[in-house]
Amino acid sequence: MPRPCQGRGRVDSCQEMPGTLGRTSGTGFYDPNIHAVMIAATQPKRLYASTVREVFTSDDLGETRQPLHIKQKWPLPYARGMMVKADDPGVLFAGCGETTAGEMGHVLSTTNFGESWEILPLPNQPDATVWGLAAHPADANRIGAFLGVEA
Repeated sequence: MPRPCQGRGRVDSCQEMPGTLGRTSGTGFYDPNIHAVMIAATQPKRLYASTVREVFTSDDLGETRQPLHIKQKWPLPYARGMMVKADDPGVLFAGCGETTAGEMGHVLSTTNFGESWEILPLPNQPDATVWGLAAHPADANRIGAFLGVEA
């Protein structure tokens, strides 16, 4: 059963249903299903939020948000997990795919705040959407990805 959204201070979204964030205030979000949120320690700090079909960025920690227009920049339309590179906050990694599970996925990276993206070469082509990413604690260049699959 959905519960009412209540904002406190700078919090401008709430959990309406299990696993789904929605009803944002402020400006910029037009997709209520938020998949991941990252804050990069750039100057100024930069917030990234991925939704089903878009990635948003904010350089004022969420007061305003701008879409990165990933449909024009990504090889597949479905945005999912993200990760800021541990030793370089100017690098953002993102996982994408065709749909929630899909039959194909990619790991992407950007070094210019989402203006352009590179598909990272992997040992094997993912056979589903890339849902999440993690870096090895001893080597920020060693990245693991996990895939979303339907049961």
